[in-house]
This record gives sequence, C-alpha cells and structure tokens, in this order.
Amino acid sequence: MIKPRYSKIHKWLMDFYIRLILRLDFQEVRVLGETSETDRPVLLIPNHISWWDGFFAWHLNRTVFHKRFHIMMLEKELAPRLFFSRVGAFSINKSGKGMVESLNFAANLLNNEQNMVVFFSSGQN
Repeated sequence: MIKPRYSKIHKWLMDFYIRLILRLDFQEVRVLGETSETDRPVLLIPNHISWWDGFFAWHLNRTVFHKRFHIMMLEKELAPRLFFSRVGAFSINKSGKGMVESLNFAANLLNNEQNMVVFFSSGQN
C-alpha cells in the first residue's frame, strides 16, 4: 500500500494548478448549499465519471470543508504518479489483503475530525 506523504510545496502546487485549470476551462464553478458540521470528518463518495472528479473534490474541500485531504486511488494508477501521494493520495490494491489494509487505513483516517477521505465507489477497471 502506498500511503500519503504530505509536502507543503506539493500542496501549494496542486492548489495553484487546480485554481488555474478551473479558471481556464470553466466560466464559473459554484458550490451550492451550506454545511455547519465542521467538527466531524468528511467522507465524500462521488461517482467517477471524468478526470475532473478528483480536482472538483479538492476544490470542494478547499472552499467548503477545509480538512486534510485524502483520496483513494488504485495502486496501479498511483504508483507511476507518486506526486499525488504528496497531496493526500493513498492506494488500494484489489487483492484481498491489500484491499482490507486500504479500507482499514481509510476508516482510521475517519476517526480524526480534521480529515476528509474521497472514495470513488465506481472506481476504475
């Protein structure tokens, strides 16, 4: 399992990049609704329909939740893109023991009110 290894410079680069691409590719990105639950962890379970999904989750966290960002990625996708582990990505392997380890890791993250975990239920094949 690949665990997150946070880096402030990588987080700054990711913030900069996501703000830039959202500004360039969309006229406007709006978050509608409110939340008053700031003393609880956040588990976000969106469908994975486009490559934008992770960026939207990051943006939602940055603008609404203000939590420590974590996102589960398939190990075969994360391994060649270790940059994402520096901003909160951790891996899941579809094999039995690897899957259990990753799910336990995600569950432990949700024991801390300062964390947000993004889990794409549809995943990738």
